[in-house]
Amino acid sequence: MANDAERLRRPFRLLLLGLVAIVLVSATTDAETLQTVNSTAKDREAVRLTIYDDRALVSETRRVELPKGRSILVFADVPGTIDATSVQLLSMGREQSFSVVEQNYKKAGITTDSLLRDSIGKDVVLIEKERRTKGRLLAPGIYEIEGQVLIGYQGSVLLPGVPKGLSERPVLSCVIEARNRGKHTVELTYLASGISWKGFYTATISEDESSMSLRGLISIANWSGSSYQDARVSVVAGSVNLSRDEVPRPEMQALKMAGSPMPGAQIAPQQAFEYHVYALPGPVTLERDQQKQVGFISADRCRLSKRYQFDWSYNSGRAEPERESAKIVLRIENNEASGLGMPLPQGKVRVCQRLKGLLLLIGEDSIGNVPQGERFELQVGKAFDVVAEQKRTSSHSLGREGEEASFSVSVSNRKEKAITVIVGERIPGDWKMLESSADYERVTANRVEFKLDVGANEEKTIQFSVRVSRRY
Repeated sequence: MANDAERLRRPFRLLLLGLVAIVLVSATTDAETLQTVNSTAKDREAVRLTIYDDRALVSETRRVELPKGRSILVFADVPGTIDATSVQLLSMGREQSFSVVEQNYKKAGITTDSLLRDSIGKDVVLIEKERRTKGRLLAPGIYEIEGQVLIGYQGSVLLPGVPKGLSERPVLSCVIEARNRGKHTVELTYLASGISWKGFYTATISEDESSMSLRGLISIANWSGSSYQDARVSVVAGSVNLSRDEVPRPEMQALKMAGSPMPGAQIAPQQAFEYHVYALPGPVTLERDQQKQVGFISADRCRLSKRYQFDWSYNSGRAEPERESAKIVLRIENNEASGLGMPLPQGKVRVCQRLKGLLLLIGEDSIGNVPQGERFELQVGKAFDVVAEQKRTSSHSLGREGEEASFSVSVSNRKEKAITVIVGERIPGDWKMLESSADYERVTANRVEFKLDVGANEEKTIQFSVRVSRRY
């Protein structure tokens, strides 16, 4: 009975195996016979780049010819720094004219290691001066020659060709299921690193030091490995939280510098969520390995004030007197009354002054993002003729309660004109001013400022005592 049952089941097994084989052969045949559609940068109808600190959101609109049914759409001219997980491909028609079955991204893979690895088992030619020897590659650096194994060969190796599947450029491909044959408008979006922007400013102070002109540039660097022609570019100022994967940047070999146009009309930022977006006027072409500057602000006669400032701490002059030159600080109000009045993105500020036709660089500083209506300061250097010395004149311990200390600060003005000096003191913890020979202002919980008017070639001294309480 068992043998009879087995004889009955055997035909069904053979039939099932045959059906499985047919399905597998059919699937393989379908995959191998899918039509490939290649799309290059020439198919781009529009490009938009929204650039953050060190990456950009790229949106490309392309016009492609697709067959009906399933095909493979291959995008060339994509950057080598693309984040494959961010790729989206959408139909731009009224109805979804196609669906995306799968997406594949392959980085550029032609390197010495990849060529050798993919040529293992193939015949190669070892070249040493005028001598050529045929052999077979067993592993990178290991060759079989006439039944013997050669290790440690240092000469050139001639490979049979570029192995299948390796590409000198990154390739993005999508398996598409299209409803109809014909032209389709698609939108390709992705995040790419290696595209960044920074703000740069040049401030020129008037001879009387009461105002300045301010020119702002947006500097964009593109070393993503791809070029973008006639792109609409926006840059985003603000702290955008981006989850950072370790994506290595390609080596920036020959960075080309584009021209730096002088600022024209103001680029008014737009409010987007909690950030400011600066849209550059007109299309911008970003070539591969290029850095470009575009003007975005031009303001004249911005009012400023100049401060000679010292910044001491509670421990300054504890062991012996400390002597310093005054910091030169410029203060500017970012409002319309001062000649500005627009959000300023963070960046480096180079400060110059024109004296009798000679342009001098007097200092550099960096600013953070400055909202409209806020003040910003530029510390441009230290004064040659304004110095001060601070020393602790006495100290008295209060045990667990804290301590009391007295200080003396002497300020010397060797200039030929009177100036105003700010002496700032940083005092830790809870503290109380016991006495002071000059007026003061508690500007923050841990900072007090004394304001002194010091005449030409004059020296002034202030004395003060504080009590610092300890916390347990």
